[in-house]
Amino acid sequence: MSDLAAIERKHPFVLDTETGDDVTLEQFLSNADYGTVVGELRMKLEIDGLDGRPRYVCPLPECRDGMSLKKVKVLDKSPHRFYFKHRHNENKCTGTQHLASSTISAIKFNGAKESRQHIEFKKRVVESIEADPSFEDCATERRWVQADGGRWRQPDVQARRGAQRVAFEVQLSTTFLHVIAQRMKFYRDNHGVLVWLFRDLNFSKYLQAEDDIFYANNRNAFRVTDETVARSKATGRFAMECAWMEPVIKAEGIKEEQRTVIVFFDQLHFDVGKNGAPRAYYFDCEAARARASQVSATLPAIQRFERYWLARRFDATEWAAVREGLLKLGASVPEYQHSDPFEQLLNVLYSVKHGRMIGYNYTKQPFADLGHHLFDRRKGFLRVFHLAIAAFDRIEQVKRDDLNGNLEGKARKEETGYFACIKRCDPDYDLPVELRSTVALLFPELPAAKIR
Repeated sequence: MSDLAAIERKHPFVLDTETGDDVTLEQFLSNADYGTVVGELRMKLEIDGLDGRPRYVCPLPECRDGMSLKKVKVLDKSPHRFYFKHRHNENKCTGTQHLASSTISAIKFNGAKESRQHIEFKKRVVESIEADPSFEDCATERRWVQADGGRWRQPDVQARRGAQRVAFEVQLSTTFLHVIAQRMKFYRDNHGVLVWLFRDLNFSKYLQAEDDIFYANNRNAFRVTDETVARSKATGRFAMECAWMEPVIKAEGIKEEQRTVIVFFDQLHFDVGKNGAPRAYYFDCEAARARASQVSATLPAIQRFERYWLARRFDATEWAAVREGLLKLGASVPEYQHSDPFEQLLNVLYSVKHGRMIGYNYTKQPFADLGHHLFDRRKGFLRVFHLAIAAFDRIEQVKRDDLNGNLEGKARKEETGYFACIKRCDPDYDLPVELRSTVALLFPELPAAKIR
């Protein structure tokens, strides 16, 4: 932070009318040197004020006077010399330094609601709602009064969808935890659905208030953009951008990756979390994390088995050990390593996983040739073969190998193509029952529910 900020100041922070953020003197000066502060920051405040459109103003709602950057009266260019001062109301406004923290919190919250970004954000939400005929009674900044007429809240935007009342709160600035919790509790207690909307979906830049909402909301975050408004109008369904942190399960370990997609309001799930907070989410991160935690305990046995299999040599002692490890985890593993179809299936799946032939000698168009082999001799492997191609990102590799498109023809041919056969549950394309649990265990990257 800059050492040019005055130590004593009447105004600890100002309101940025563009973003709705409260900005301290240190944040405004940042790391700027003396010349930059004088030539750029200080001068811009003056010019904006003269133009009648000051960006930084007093945060008190009864004031909102534009702020300028003044200097302590010293002869030399010493540190700690600049401070915020009203352009016009310095002697009339009492400032915020003497106010209680709860009052300051309310001032910051209301200041954020008046920013240009906040107003524009609410406009996009309203346009999205009005494009979706399943919503009605849309309103901005209207009171939501609880049943007994006592307490009330004023959501940024609210609407009805059937019998369900929905509140949209736009989170663009820092908010104290107790303010967030009070709003969550109010809508939960009054049988409302609460959807928080964010400025952006870059989790690495989230402030504490945004983290408080994001993690309490099953690690899902939403925002409305010009693109999603256009999608809402084109489809007649309220579209939003959704991002979440998904635990990605791999035999090597588990890591979280951000996923971002456009979703529709009618695809969301609503419930109350273990923490008592109402939630709106698209992807169930809680369930995914629970599964990842279960899989994590099995990874040492999975990794040991994979190392053994890829070594491509028989070791009776080690085979007995890795087999015993999988049996304890509920997998079906034959007594002998080279049992058919156990060996053949694992060679197929490890070939796909590692991008090279394991146990097969196809060299010219290896993955297309492997697909032809399965269609001719191992139809029951084709479903998991394609699950593995998707899971291990081998789709383009298979396409490159399929030079003449013959494999794709076998897959997509109407009625008789193997995709159609798999879809209608042709038993010829079912994986042997005794292999399903083994595949699910050894290849946690594959969606377990689709292994059959």
